[in-house]
Amino acid sequence: MNAGAYPMVNDIYSTPHDRADYFARLTSVAGIGAMLGPVVGAGLARRGERLPFTVAVAMGVLNLVLVGATMNESL
Repeated sequence: MNAGAYPMVNDIYSTPHDRADYFARLTSVAGIGAMLGPVVGAGLARRGERLPFTVAVAMGVLNLVLVGATMNESL
């Protein structure tokens, strides 16, 4: 995530105050995802062995579609 997200924030938000605010938001969201990811994965694994992997693939495809639709200039 960080390899693509941080340069986008740096390019889009030109004032240092805005940049710092969005970097802080991005870092906090990444931390929350790192904490909740295993919990969600374990909950999905209770319903089936392959379900966490299927959900991860679906989220990856959704991410690819959303990035392609909203960030045309960066592709």
